[in-house]
Amino acid sequence: MTPFDQVDTYRTVAVTGTPRSTRYGYDNLGRLTTATDRALGATGAPTGAACTRSYGFDVNSNRVALTQTASAGAPAGTCPATVPAGDAYGYDTADRLQAIGARGALRYDALGRTRTLPSVDTIGAGGDVAIDYYVDDLVSSMTQAGKTTTFGLDATARRTVRTDTDAATPGISRKTTSYYTGDDDKPDVVKESDNSYTRNVLSFGGLVATVANSGTQGAAVTLQLANLHGDIAANVPLTATSPNDLTTIETTEYGLPRAAPAAGTTQSRYGWLGTHQRDASTLGGLTLMGVRLYAPTLGRFLSVDPIPGGNANPYVYPEDPIGAFDIDGRCGTWGNPFKSCGLWKKDTTWTDSGGRMIPLRYGSRVRYKEGGVQYGKFGARHMADSHMSLRGGGPGQNKWATYIGMKNDVGRAIMYGTRTRHNSGYKSIYTWTNTQSCGCGKPYTVTVIVDDREAPGGSGRVGIVTAWKNGL
Repeated sequence: MTPFDQVDTYRTVAVTGTPRSTRYGYDNLGRLTTATDRALGATGAPTGAACTRSYGFDVNSNRVALTQTASAGAPAGTCPATVPAGDAYGYDTADRLQAIGARGALRYDALGRTRTLPSVDTIGAGGDVAIDYYVDDLVSSMTQAGKTTTFGLDATARRTVRTDTDAATPGISRKTTSYYTGDDDKPDVVKESDNSYTRNVLSFGGLVATVANSGTQGAAVTLQLANLHGDIAANVPLTATSPNDLTTIETTEYGLPRAAPAAGTTQSRYGWLGTHQRDASTLGGLTLMGVRLYAPTLGRFLSVDPIPGGNANPYVYPEDPIGAFDIDGRCGTWGNPFKSCGLWKKDTTWTDSGGRMIPLRYGSRVRYKEGGVQYGKFGARHMADSHMSLRGGGPGQNKWATYIGMKNDVGRAIMYGTRTRHNSGYKSIYTWTNTQSCGCGKPYTVTVIVDDREAPGGSGRVGIVTAWKNGL
């Protein structure tokens, strides 16, 4: 782990496949910027050929650049075949990917939903994917290269019946039916298109095995072996007698399979985030991520986030895909999938000298009204926009260089600073002076504004509105 609790290195060792370690690098905003795979040597040390994927972002955390390079002399297959050597991306003011170059077929509708995903952004580049939606923005059908998949929903908007057809075999359809016993979107039993049944066996960590029963051959148990991220990294029949019976499933940090499935086929149902039963067996290699479709080639969702503020912008997956998750397509969570969503999600809470708990929430970049109450810009997002040098100007303007540095100073001001009342009557002001060198040869004062009103949902006070520092 890094000093900021982000994953530094991940190691994969298996009796089949290539043993390797992957080391991750992050920018000052905690966004994943590099992932370097390196084969393990005979001693288990990462001394073999390397492959590095590098990501660049704009101020809204949209991916603007991707490069993948292998180390000198690396053998073929060192880098994932599904990742291009280089790509560039452009966006409009609504954070929608632009139809530029090979993405000329890209189309959105008036609601910001992707209606045509270009072939270049599908796994295997098997053709453009046309997508239709229900009125609640859940996907209703997908079509690629003459093949169509349609989804039927139950009364709670869960996918129950999936129908696959192929223009090459008119009049023939394959139907898959999912059955649920709980109130989540994870099927307990699936009736397959050949009328066999697959039962998903769960434990504390999610999916651990599947039991297939065709009615003629009896039950066949397959163990689903997961890694710490929650991916199904391998599966093996319970009756296995040889290491060769183990099948490995390798994906990149954003869920791309390292090798594309054979032409005319789809990925296995569960792989990346498979313990959470995120189904990737769709046309184009898209993942059914709760209420939205996710494109692992882009690291983005294909429709607008239904929870404002759930992620850095309405389309992106969490910028650290190793340490953060967005399992249901509604809200990105930092390691803990049980955190609440949206604007009121807490980043950190400090206790001041009077015993008052002061939260720093993800907050909002815009003014808005909720429950009849008018709120201004507030929280971590507003602070980063206005008072970080990477977002709001140069370091000579009394701005913090990193989000971590800003948060540390805000915490010190809350815990050790002097509190006074704001003239609004419902706000507090904390001031604290750092007498140590600020890196520019001068001490500085940190000022923090706190909104003491009750936040919606009974989750405590609104918390920190903004903060700034002034050199002395």
